Amino acid sequence: MPVEHVLNDCYNERGYGEEGGIYKKLDMIKVGLSALPIPNLKSRRKHIYLHDISHLVTGYGGSWLSEGSVSSWEVATGD
Repeated sequence: MPVEHVLNDCYNERGYGEEGGIYKKLDMIKVGLSALPIPNLKSRRKHIYLHDISHLVTGYGGSWLSEGSVSSWEVATGD
């Protein structure tokens, strides 16, 4: 199955919508019982799919620990 289809299936399962919501003006980050809005900047939209593919390849979910692990790898590799 093409990566694009796997990503879109994952986005739909998690309620992110088609293409992970990259066309939204704002995205929300859950913090405890609240959610904080963050701007969905052009640079984020351009690279978020690589971040999401990292989640699929590593099997890391969307918890703070998983996000930290994926993001640490991206910082360490210069992505």
